Amino acid sequence: MPEPDAQRPTPVTVIGWVWMTLGMLVLGRSLVNIIIWRAIRPAFPLVASMVGHRPEGSEWIALLFEHFTAINVAHAVVAAGILLVAWQFLRLRSWARPALRLVCVLTLIYVACLGALMAAVFAGALPGSAVPASSAHSRHGLELVVWLAVCLAFSAGLATMIALLGSAAVRGAFRDAIPARAAASPV
Repeated sequence: MPEPDAQRPTPVTVIGWVWMTLGMLVLGRSLVNIIIWRAIRPAFPLVASMVGHRPEGSEWIALLFEHFTAINVAHAVVAAGILLVAWQFLRLRSWARPALRLVCVLTLIYVACLGALMAAVFAGALPGSAVPASSAHSRHGLELVVWLAVCLAFSAGLATMIALLGSAAVRGAFRDAIPARAAASPV
């Protein structure tokens, strides 16, 4: 556990623990995915052949499963990096604030791209989409609204974190922590 610090502002604690929790969840999910995939991969060709008809344009799904382990290893490495940054952020290391801000910006871009992709899938604009491109009305309107609402909620949270990470109170906590650590360390 990071050492408790009376000088640490509440936004630092909340943002740090949010990213610690998200990092642990993504790391755990990725490791479980890798373990399960290793167990079922030998049987996957049989399962895939039992599905039967593959919609036209669904080749990207096969590509996804072909690289499933590599994708989850990459997720695990990124999650471990985020855990390290969040840990050091909670310990008020000066480099961790801009690093966590960069993580927030990159995550915001990822969420925006995911929202656009899901909107295109539900609208039928991509091959293998939920709705054929020729249909005038989507039967998946509710799913699209839910996806976009979730993306909007995450985006709002990330934008708030980005703003708080640049606030004077948070910057001051990191500036004040450096002399306090230097005075507390034995020379």
